[in-house]
Amino acid sequence: MPDSASRSFTDVSTAFPVVPESAASARRYVAAAFQRFAPDDDRAESAVQLASEVVAWAYRHGVAPIRLTVAAPDPAAVTVRMTVRHERPLIEIDPTMAQLFDHIASEWSVRSDVETTTIRFVMRVDEPDESVAGGD
Repeated sequence: MPDSASRSFTDVSTAFPVVPESAASARRYVAAAFQRFAPDDDRAESAVQLASEVVAWAYRHGVAPIRLTVAAPDPAAVTVRMTVRHERPLIEIDPTMAQLFDHIASEWSVRSDVETTTIRFVMRVDEPDESVAGGD
């Protein structure tokens, strides 16, 4: 399929309930989106892992729905953004989750207001995936 046909749109979005099964659904969704936007990139598995961590965090701290957007307006990067509503003040992401994002994502951020927290991470498809085991 020609590149222009495979990139006829630059983002996909959905929402998940805050239930344990949403982690598996989010993993499948991110994997399918990565297949569409960056089919030859080996970072999809890492993006799926990070998305799963965010949904698990949302399950512990958020209220429905979990909004998930995967975007690739730039052919060199795929961005995953999840927005979670919460009823209480922001609950910080734990240090282990932050270390995972530092290790895997090309860049990431957390933004909060009174009602929502958005966790965004970028997987640059033009960089080697250093999170893949082996090689050393």
